Amino acid sequence: NIVIFDVAGTGMTASAFVAGLKERGILSNPVSETAVRFVTHYDVSREGCEAALGASAEVAQSALAAR
Repeated sequence: NIVIFDVAGTGMTASAFVAGLKERGILSNPVSETAVRFVTHYDVSREGCEAALGASAEVAQSALAAR
């Protein structure tokens, strides 16, 4: 129920990536300068996981487009 992923390829820090997710209603935590952690709970549905994935893609795409 824990996912940790690296965002270095986006050119963003983990803190900035987490801030972008929060703007989209997704809570996560930076665990290093470039790593982000998601933790699910028993009440998180498949749709919730898909929403987190979609928001992550949006944040990454916006960062890459801004380069």
